[in-house]
Amino acid sequence: MKINIFENSNVVALMSEKMDGSMRLHGHAEYDKPASDNRKAYFVKHGINPERVIGAALVHGNHVEIVSRPRNPKLVWNDYLVERTDSLITGDKGICLAITAADCSPVYLWDPVQGVIALVHSGWKGTLAAVVPHTIERMVEEFNCSPPDIQAYIGPGIQKCQFQVGREIAERFPHQFVEERVLQVPLSAAIQAKESDTTNDTHERVKKYYVDLPAVIDWQLKGRGISKIACETMCTFCNKGIATLNAPPQKSEIAYRWFSFRREKSDPLKTQMAVFGMK
Repeated sequence: MKINIFENSNVVALMSEKMDGSMRLHGHAEYDKPASDNRKAYFVKHGINPERVIGAALVHGNHVEIVSRPRNPKLVWNDYLVERTDSLITGDKGICLAITAADCSPVYLWDPVQGVIALVHSGWKGTLAAVVPHTIERMVEEFNCSPPDIQAYIGPGIQKCQFQVGREIAERFPHQFVEERVLQVPLSAAIQAKESDTTNDTHERVKKYYVDLPAVIDWQLKGRGISKIACETMCTFCNKGIATLNAPPQKSEIAYRWFSFRREKSDPLKTQMAVFGMK
């Protein structure tokens, strides 16, 4: 998926899809070889030198790392990875930043005036920890960026329709981004049997909480003075598209467009990859 929303841009912004294969590196050879091959094939497909890519080994926090063109970089898992960070910033042209996600939102930040980009992994934990605001603050401090100049894109992630959380997590988000729904849920077979003598009701009413995570990120961006914001509305959990199968005989079918941990609960984790670089 090519992202073409940045004004007057000289950047490459991409988001891989499920048909491109899983991109997640785990530190285990049996899983990493296929993922590393998928990553490199994706880079080559889009004219990116794999040796010019710097990735992030994510921890769902708010640490921000400023990176530059590799100089004697440590080779980790066959890719250049910055340990324990969820946000990368660079002012160097010719390198690309990369993060992985499987429902969390990738956030692309581009300052065309100072020539600076950032790529942020903002899941619910990172969003509560203000990883995006922290990134903007570092862009201002380290590169003299002005927030009104920064353009932002909130990439594909899980949407409110599917992002159900427990009450204790919902209460940590601003209330305007939480929707409370009362649903009819089937009682367990044991409870139904126990209560069969007194009632014919096989359902109970329960409260469920759904958080609009992209809207929270949008609110955080605006709170830091950024107004040029585009927000993807496609949900990684439920969005489907046309995929071409590689196994013979080749054909096309309707399939899920992205990996979703909440939908698939894959082990090991399978993810797409966000890529952002300046030409």
